Amino acid sequence: MKIFYKYIIIAVLMCIPYLLVLADLRLLDNGVNKFSLTGVSHSVFLLINLYLIFRLGKSKPELRNGIYLIFGLFLCMLIRENREMIRTITDKQLHWAWLAWPAAIIFCVAGFRKPGKAWSDLKALTYIPDYNFFIAGVLIILVWSRLIGNRFLWMFAAGDNYMGVLKNTAEEPTQSAGYLLCISGLIFMTYRYFQQDKKSE
Repeated sequence: MKIFYKYIIIAVLMCIPYLLVLADLRLLDNGVNKFSLTGVSHSVFLLINLYLIFRLGKSKPELRNGIYLIFGLFLCMLIRENREMIRTITDKQLHWAWLAWPAAIIFCVAGFRKPGKAWSDLKALTYIPDYNFFIAGVLIILVWSRLIGNRFLWMFAAGDNYMGVLKNTAEEPTQSAGYLLCISGLIFMTYRYFQQDKKSE
């Protein structure tokens, strides 16, 4: 797939978070909470990422140890993203971390059965050009969305006029953009290996 088309695909996908948050604010007036279109879309995007990571593992079994670690990370992110639903379903008896920790341990054990192999797998992934899109998405999710969504930043900016919806409107779509960038990278990588397998047949 030509790089120009990849940029076009990513540009189109980047419009989705804006449209979702606009619908939340203008049509649904829900304050962009965890049960908003934007909030629910995070779970959908994470599920898509998990499926694509699984497919990548099937396409590149030699990199499976490193991919186990990536899958475990995104599974924990999915659990955390649904923490409110977990609390509601269990009548506040179950904390999300009680599910995330076992998941993290299971996939760390699977990935680090051969510690050197796990690190070499993660390093090998960096040589795949489209992996850069994926890593950029992870950085947006784990670093930039947390910084731009910091409550104190918006309290300083808005002063006495601070409302949680301001923070959510900045943080949640940024997080969505990160998920979509990860999806883009994984689709491009999966497509690359699909084309290679097709040529080798």
